[in-house]
Amino acid sequence: MKKKIKILCIGDSLTLPRNGVNYEDTWFYLIKQNFLNFEFISSFKRAITSNILNEHDSLELYSPDYAIIQLGIVDCAPRLINKGSFSYYLIKLLPKQLQNQYIRLLKKISNRGQNNVYVKKDRFKQNFTNYFNRCQKYEIKKVFVIAICYPDDSLTTKNPLIYQNVNVYNNILIELANKYSFVELLFLLDGRLHKEKIYDDGYHPNSYGNKLVSESLIDNLFKIN
Repeated sequence: MKKKIKILCIGDSLTLPRNGVNYEDTWFYLIKQNFLNFEFISSFKRAITSNILNEHDSLELYSPDYAIIQLGIVDCAPRLINKGSFSYYLIKLLPKQLQNQYIRLLKKISNRGQNNVYVKKDRFKQNFTNYFNRCQKYEIKKVFVIAICYPDDSLTTKNPLIYQNVNVYNNILIELANKYSFVELLFLLDGRLHKEKIYDDGYHPNSYGNKLVSESLIDNLFKIN
C-alpha cells in the first residue's frame, strides 16, 4: 500500500471553530475534503505563540512531509498587561467581577505599548529560524506559512498599534521565506482588502475568511498531489 503524504498543521485559535464558525467551516476541514489521499495532522490550540515551534511535537514526533503554520497574532498584538508582570498575576487572583473592573481601570490609565507583546520580535525570528533549520535537517519538502492576519477596524479601534506590529513581524517572515527555498509565505487575510467581512471579531476568520484560506491552500496542495 502506498504511504500517505503527511501534512502537519499547526495553529492558534484562528484555525479553530468558534461561535458562528462550525468545524465544517474551518480551512482545515475544507482542505481535508479535497485530499482524501493525504494524512492531515492537526496541532491547534487557543492562545499559543510561535514558542510552540520549539517543541518536538511540532515536527520531529510526526515526521511530516509538509507543514502548514498559522501563528503570530498572539505573539505580536500590543498588550495592556505584560505577561509575567504584577498586574498579570494579580488579575488571575481576583474574582471575575473585580477582574473586569481592574481591566477597565487599566484601559483608562494605560496604553497598549508597541513593545508590550507576548513574544518579542527577536524571539519570534529565533523561533521560526530554529523550526526551519530543523525542517531542513529532516528534509521537509515544503512549509506553507499563513502570514499574520491584518485585522479590520473593529480591532484596530481598540488596539491602534496592531497594524504596525503585524507589519514588523510579517517582514520577519518575508525575510525568512527568502532565505529558505522550501518556505512558502501566503498573505491571505487582510481586512482592508475585502468589501465582505472576513472576520467575526476583527481578526478571527469567519466562514468566508476560512474559505479564502482553504482555496489558496487547496491550489498549493494540488501542485504536490
